[in-house]
Amino acid sequence: MSDEMKISELIQSKLGKFKGFSRLASSPKIKFAKDEKTVTVGIDIIVFFGVNIPQLCYDIQSKLKRHIERSTEYDVKSVDINVEGIDKPL
Repeated sequence: MSDEMKISELIQSKLGKFKGFSRLASSPKIKFAKDEKTVTVGIDIIVFFGVNIPQLCYDIQSKLKRHIERSTEYDVKSVDINVEGIDKPL
């Protein structure tokens, strides 16, 4: 399994646990830039209406960074979140 696939699976398994996160958006949904020891991740997401978007993005960035660094040999340079839209709440 490639490093990108492993990191992508780690991200997808964690995203559903964030309150306010609806789904991944465009394709490719998760983008990577990496060198020998560092990785930069870009994620396009859709959030639910009424969520505090800055707080949700901060929570996703900090928790995904920590999770990726603990689960792989990479240091995470950044986790860039792009909110592409808003879904109605369930």
